[in-house]
Amino acid sequence: MTRCRPCRPLPTAWNPPTVPSASAICLTGTPDLPDVDPDDHTAYEARLLELRSQAVHNALAMASIDGLRKLAEHSPVPSQLGWVAGAVAPEDLTPGLLTWLDSENPKLRETASTWASRKLQDHGAPWLVEALARPETALPTRRHALALRIPSESEYWDALAQVDAELLSAYWNEMHPWRIRAQDADRAAHELLGHDRPWAAVELLAASLHLGRSDEPSSVTPALVAEVLDAALASDSSAEGRAQSLGYAIGLLLDYLATEDTELDRVARYEFMFFRLLEQHRQPRALYAVLSRNPTVFVDLVSRVYRGKQQPRRQRGEGEEALARHAWWVLHHWRELPGLREDGSVDGQHLKQWVRDARLAFADADRADIGDEQIGQVLATSPPGADTIWPAEPVRAILEDIGSPSLETGVHIGAVNQRGVTTRGVYDGGQQERALAARYRQWAKQTAGSWPRTSRVLRGLAESYEREAQREDAQAEITADTE
Repeated sequence: MTRCRPCRPLPTAWNPPTVPSASAICLTGTPDLPDVDPDDHTAYEARLLELRSQAVHNALAMASIDGLRKLAEHSPVPSQLGWVAGAVAPEDLTPGLLTWLDSENPKLRETASTWASRKLQDHGAPWLVEALARPETALPTRRHALALRIPSESEYWDALAQVDAELLSAYWNEMHPWRIRAQDADRAAHELLGHDRPWAAVELLAASLHLGRSDEPSSVTPALVAEVLDAALASDSSAEGRAQSLGYAIGLLLDYLATEDTELDRVARYEFMFFRLLEQHRQPRALYAVLSRNPTVFVDLVSRVYRGKQQPRRQRGEGEEALARHAWWVLHHWRELPGLREDGSVDGQHLKQWVRDARLAFADADRADIGDEQIGQVLATSPPGADTIWPAEPVRAILEDIGSPSLETGVHIGAVNQRGVTTRGVYDGGQQERALAARYRQWAKQTAGSWPRTSRVLRGLAESYEREAQREDAQAEITADTE
């Protein structure tokens, strides 16, 4: 009797304690096959399928559906059994296998589900219509389970619509939007929107764009993407339990809109509204471009966060408060100086006009002081100037010309905030801060003659870091004394 060599243990091992034939042991995971080159994956898979099919044939020959049941009940991966059974099991077992679709035994359910998937793949929508017409699928639970196994293609949707419209509706309420053909994306997206599943439609379109081939016709259009994104904005991103993946999906849709020459302002609006979801996945390029180009957008965001000087305190509504927090988050992450060119230089005229228009708009909104402070934080994103001194010359010129203490305070705050989180050794003390203080003090000396207000800002930063260095030194000494 020929025996297979011991199987390599894998997470997918299928190792029933008792099998009806010697060849059935080859159903375990990925066994070593003595007559096949393990590096020839095509030949290996073909031989393994042959052995598995033989094992199922043997089980059926010995005990018909009861033999298949025994294999399923003892299998850690009954889906493998179900897939093979879908190819080799005779048609007279169909009634019995259909009853497994809602079995209390999860292994029987999984076997029947993958069996049905194989039958649907091999025989198409006519098999679905025939199976739903059988008395064994009269129970709603079995019909539902069978419907959820259909391939995501229009011919199967049409078949369900003809046989059972309510079943088709239940299908759209639960189907997973994956691997839908590009030509069917429009229909599927609208069905999901009609069943109040806009976030599933987002994932569907993203998958269609990601997996689609350039030689295949696609029903995805900018108008469809915008319709789905608008619907998603009006709903809860956590409603369908997949919020972790949505940032990547939305990023793909926004990239698509950008390549389709969608209006910059429209893409920027989506980037703003989906900002928190996109945070770990995609830079909001259009939004930052609009902020750098149009200071009124910047003023609007600041105005949502900070009340006017003469505006009385009041309790914000929940939606208004959420929008204010969102606006603050966008402002906090914007790190691009208006007028910054790709080569790192600064368009001084653009920056000067941007600051002028923003200050006028803040004055009209009764937010002149906080406006100057926020503008100062934007100016703090400046690169070094041509003379290697920070900030660049156009920013220094603005500080000198305007002479606003609030503007200078904003530059100070912005410079400190941009440093971010620091790490240091336990006994390092304030070494980092002393190095920063020395740099700012040197720049202050170099700018004292031509840019006195800029020099004062730089001295203030140097003094701030010197004080912080002293605090870190004291903390390091305390740590050393306690050990």
